[in-house]
Amino acid sequence: MKVKEYPNAFAKIVTLVFTPAAELGRGAKKSSVRPMISLTTIPSRVETVAITIRSLLNQNCEFERIILWLHHDLKKVLPSALTALACDRFEIRYSGETGSHRKLVETLRCFPDSTIVTCDDDYIYPQDWLNRLLIDHERYPRDIIAHECREICMRDGHLLPYEQWTYRTDVAASTSTLAIGYAGVLYPPHSLHSETTNALLYDKLAPNSDDLWFKVMSLRVDTRTRRSLSNRPKPTPIPYSQSQSLKTQNIDNDLNRVTWEVLSRHFSLSLDLSEYVEKKPASKRKNVWLLQRAKLHFINVSVEPLWWVRGSFAKLTRYHFLRKKFIRKLEYTPNFFEPVTFNERIQHKKLFDRSKLLVKVSDKLLVRDYIIDTLGEEGKKYLVPLIGYYHFPEDIPLNILPNSFVLKANHGSGTNLIVRNKNTLSNDALITLCYKWLQRAYGLSSYQWAYTKIKKRLLIEELLLTEQGQIPEDYKVHIIKGKCLCIQVDYGRKRDQSRTLYDVNWNVLPFTTRHQQKVISEKPKKLEEILDVSLKVAENFEYARVDWYILGERMYIGEITQYPGGGLLKFIPEKYDVFCGAFWEGQELRDTEAL
Repeated sequence: MKVKEYPNAFAKIVTLVFTPAAELGRGAKKSSVRPMISLTTIPSRVETVAITIRSLLNQNCEFERIILWLHHDLKKVLPSALTALACDRFEIRYSGETGSHRKLVETLRCFPDSTIVTCDDDYIYPQDWLNRLLIDHERYPRDIIAHECREICMRDGHLLPYEQWTYRTDVAASTSTLAIGYAGVLYPPHSLHSETTNALLYDKLAPNSDDLWFKVMSLRVDTRTRRSLSNRPKPTPIPYSQSQSLKTQNIDNDLNRVTWEVLSRHFSLSLDLSEYVEKKPASKRKNVWLLQRAKLHFINVSVEPLWWVRGSFAKLTRYHFLRKKFIRKLEYTPNFFEPVTFNERIQHKKLFDRSKLLVKVSDKLLVRDYIIDTLGEEGKKYLVPLIGYYHFPEDIPLNILPNSFVLKANHGSGTNLIVRNKNTLSNDALITLCYKWLQRAYGLSSYQWAYTKIKKRLLIEELLLTEQGQIPEDYKVHIIKGKCLCIQVDYGRKRDQSRTLYDVNWNVLPFTTRHQQKVISEKPKKLEEILDVSLKVAENFEYARVDWYILGERMYIGEITQYPGGGLLKFIPEKYDVFCGAFWEGQELRDTEAL
């Protein structure tokens, strides 16, 4: 445990100890799945395990119960601080087992059809620790979910030492992903082989390596393991509780590697070794990527001073160059300070609105958190499934990604790649494209402030396709001051693209923007729900556009946009630029002909 961790750990301990047991977890929200939480302890930690139990009782979502497994010999030496916690949510059970395996195997024997979450006895777990596991479990109900994972790595057909098994930074499921128990692992029902509880076998093959034993048992029934999407904050070690652990022999003496080789031979594991390959640079052009990374760093640190210089000059010239661009695009002189038209109001928002929430919703990764914060747990069902996110292009594990996906940069517009068959991709070309995206200082030249504040990352989402294998149409809901201006639907992609605008009753409006109106479609079955959710996520903004994809009965929020068209939307007919601007003042579109 690091010295700097002690103050935070002691503060958490004081808070937990002085909170009455009956108050722990008060107000916990209901969960669609109520797991069993299972752990064990050793004699040297009996005095401190009550702190761990208190942190588990204090979770912000409901669970079935916590079970602490102890050896029979400890029955008469338990401290009152531990026994006093016994209630309908926490019980102590006894076993003849002495190893760390019992935290899972004993609960499996008693509750074989339950979802079980395991943890360690020497950590303080954050309040949302369990809920973060359950969020991913709802999305991937058949996979084992862990807050911390390593990649089992080989080189030239030989298993690398355990310390060289790299930590997983992505959330893609893989057979080579090893769940690390201390941070918390969720096991769905029947995700492990029936021999998991065979004490004679695991005491012989993996007596001190429960994580590896459970990994082998999952492989025998083809259960994949994935790292949780939200694995922060990490649990906090309890001071002075880790003097006795398995780390020295398993990691420092590399017994984990030896144990894995024993398990592999015994069960004749036939695994795809392409997933077990040591993570090497995605290309032989390693030095080229180092130069690209240095260039990216230089661009990132330059954005802030460049924004200040550009902004100062723009103010001195009363936004002369932006005004010229506006006139060239829309053919009228704008008033950025007392806006009237729709485009003038968007420009005003770009130039003067500095709400921190704009940055969060403009970030294609952080907007997911905003949606859940705004809608609660209900908001998860509107999120496009996320496969992983990465700081640098070289980190993308192309070999273990699904065959089709969507790759995006989180900080701009037009930086996305639809992949239908990853086998057609070249690593070098992919990395080059991603660096081109990341090195783009999006928003700087167009005065879109929110984008310049985003911490750049790459994200990969599932590819959404209709039953015909097509990309679904975009449904874009424009919200102004808590009211829906219109629903914009874009038809077609790249070629023959058209756009139709509808009101809330799905009547076609007599204008469009940028693209001609060619197609009229039926009213979506869940239009009311789309409008209701859009109003909720847009309630913190004077203006926001909420983009949707509809696939059968499922609806997904694609993004929340603050600056549509950069404030340079060409209205057809042009008078509706004024009419839509009047909507800010409460003027309904149906009344605008009287203006």
